[in-house]
Amino acid sequence: MPALTDGHPDPEGKQLVRLARMLSSFVEEDNGSYAVYLSYCSLLQPGASGEARTAEESALYATSLQTLPAIYGHEAIPVLVLDSMPEEMDPTGATAKAFASRGWAHFE
Repeated sequence: MPALTDGHPDPEGKQLVRLARMLSSFVEEDNGSYAVYLSYCSLLQPGASGEARTAEESALYATSLQTLPAIYGHEAIPVLVLDSMPEEMDPTGATAKAFASRGWAHFE
């Protein structure tokens, strides 16, 4: 999911609403239950003011990255990538780069 600002991926919750609509269609289709993994929210990020991770946080982040192939590559786990945003959403800062030109997008 493209981040809208450098400090928060979705400060007004608009992308979360969009994601919820998409996910509800999965549940309506098969009445199943799903776990949701959002990379920005699930991996330790630098501080809100740009401060670096502590040594302990960096170690946890590195460990977390090692588990991602199981999430993104497992045949039983569907992956939904939101690679664009509605026109009314205006990203700022470094996040304004096109999703496809970002390194993280290539990993996902």
